[in-house]
Amino acid sequence: MIFTVWSWTSHYYPVVPLAWAMRAAGHEVVIAGQPALLPEVERSGHLGVACGEDVDLGARFRAGVASRLGSPGPAWKAMTENDREAVERSAYRLFVDVAQAMTDGLLRFAGRWRPDLIVHDPLTFAGPLVAARLGVPAVRFLFGPVTSPPAWETEELRPLCERLEVSEMGSRGDWTIDSCPPSMQTAEEAGHQPVRYVPYNGPGIEPGWVHRPKTRPRVLVSWGTSTVRLMGEGAFGLPTVVAAVARLDVDIVVAVAPRERSLLPELPPDVVVAESVPFHLLMPGCDVVLHQGGAGTMLTAAGLGLPQILFPLITDQLVNARSLAATGAGSLVIRRGEGEEEFRELIATTLGSVVESGEQRAAAGELRAEIARQPDPHTVVAMLEARTL
Repeated sequence: MIFTVWSWTSHYYPVVPLAWAMRAAGHEVVIAGQPALLPEVERSGHLGVACGEDVDLGARFRAGVASRLGSPGPAWKAMTENDREAVERSAYRLFVDVAQAMTDGLLRFAGRWRPDLIVHDPLTFAGPLVAARLGVPAVRFLFGPVTSPPAWETEELRPLCERLEVSEMGSRGDWTIDSCPPSMQTAEEAGHQPVRYVPYNGPGIEPGWVHRPKTRPRVLVSWGTSTVRLMGEGAFGLPTVVAAVARLDVDIVVAVAPRERSLLPELPPDVVVAESVPFHLLMPGCDVVLHQGGAGTMLTAAGLGLPQILFPLITDQLVNARSLAATGAGSLVIRRGEGEEEFRELIATTLGSVVESGEQRAAAGELRAEIARQPDPHTVVAMLEARTL
């Protein structure tokens, strides 16, 4: 089996448990990705192979956003609907560029190794393209709410298809495995083979304070690993969120990536900074999670039954936040021109309501139970075996 993912860990981590399950069932598994991904592949205990070249997606995305919107600035406002389609198409073309950088290397390796199937990330178009070229099944792996491929997808992918002499290739592959709970998935993507979301947020050591008795609610605040890479330092919203949360009688844990640690201002002495600690080790000791709306953060918190407050900036984060809010397990906060003080007060009021009310916590518990009812990765591997071997 080949799992192929582009270079960002936020897209690799969700497939790690399924790849583990395949190896545990006795199958050969190789992770084929861009060179920048391979250190994380090794850290996760899998075998990796480099395919193609790295693409500085963040720099290209920032240039595309800046050309249309200007710098997001310290206000980190969400994009307007008028901006969205233009930015989405620009972003989509970047993933076509990633596919162009990966395809030849993936085809060489897969042609030599001859996999029985290729499992691919929704945005790693090289996966279904190479699978179509070799005549092996392509399995798309979803790890969050998604919308249907855009109407102009065929146009954008046509040069790649022609290059590999593939008459038709869509990004959906032959089958889809979906780790997003059904109540959160968009109507366009309902009905696929479900698999339980098993959190993997990287290796790490559990901090000793996680299980210490609490005298007040513990709030985890994070800004993920992708937003600043895509939008620039002006989109780093942690200082504003932490300042707002500090107004309440709560304990604060700030989860931050090493590359963004220097962007944090001086924090109150009782704030705990957790750098490079996996979420699935931090969250069991917390009561509420505030974050930017990344799928990995969101589903890890959902699987633990934690209420969430989301601050989406870009399209996929907004889709995630709306899907979670629809279940009642999360609150959606979007900045719409408020001043700094006014926006901090909005955040504090929203958090206070979540802490004091049991309704969102109850909905989060129901979502956790829904996730637990989905078939585990080992069961899904058996289903794949029945279809392919």
